[in-house]
Amino acid sequence: MDHIQIHSAVIDISSKQALINFLADMPERKRRFRVHKQYRAVTAAIEDQLPHDEYKKFAVPYTKQQIEDTFKSYDQNGDGKLSWDEVKAAFTKLGAFSPYFRAWRGKSRADANDDGFICLQTELDELVNYTLELQYKP
Repeated sequence: MDHIQIHSAVIDISSKQALINFLADMPERKRRFRVHKQYRAVTAAIEDQLPHDEYKKFAVPYTKQQIEDTFKSYDQNGDGKLSWDEVKAAFTKLGAFSPYFRAWRGKSRADANDDGFICLQTELDELVNYTLELQYKP
């Protein structure tokens, strides 16, 4: 695949730079979603890698141990408890679309004693089980 047709133009895509140059010279009104989608597909083909969306389809979800280690690594002050901000930061790291909501939901399911913290010794398992249900992928 050395050439691609976008609208009425046939362009050389033998290199990523040739494609970037073509898109830079294109009038702004023509740089729409379709062109960008073609650009992503072509650059991925040139670099011999899958687009990020395609990669996510084949990625294996995090294991229980990986999720547990992620939450433990966000205990920033070392008190053995996860605060709201620490849980939210961990969900951000895991790739949550809405870390704020996931932190609230996870804490409501895991905080058995309602002290506002997730104890790493007693309550972490419930938070990890909730997170496993969501099937986050690296």
